[in-house]
Amino acid sequence: MLEIGTGSGYQAAVLSRLCAHVLTIERYRTLSTRPATGSKHSLLQYRGDVRRRLRHSTGAGDFDRIIVTAAMEKIPEKLQERLLPRGILIAPVGPHHGTQTLVR
Repeated sequence: MLEIGTGSGYQAAVLSRLCAHVLTIERYRTLSTRPATGSKHSLLQYRGDVRRRLRHSTGAGDFDRIIVTAAMEKIPEKLQERLLPRGILIAPVGPHHGTQTLVR
């Protein structure tokens, strides 16, 4: 599973209970290190099986599943190319400050 948009790590922690491997990527270092609401630490500190990369990248390898948590105008072709055959990509598509559609 590739997750794009780590935030506090809550979703990555949940995904790590559902998937064998989770690679989560956050573009902004301040978001991935900030604590979750009501916590003193980022959730990623508690989930050792969640691999974290703090750079703008789609990671290494191909993926069965990709989930994007940030809105995008359109799904980049390069991201679609990272899916294995019969893989699933889910992302909110549309303007950042407007109506978005959850696309599978």
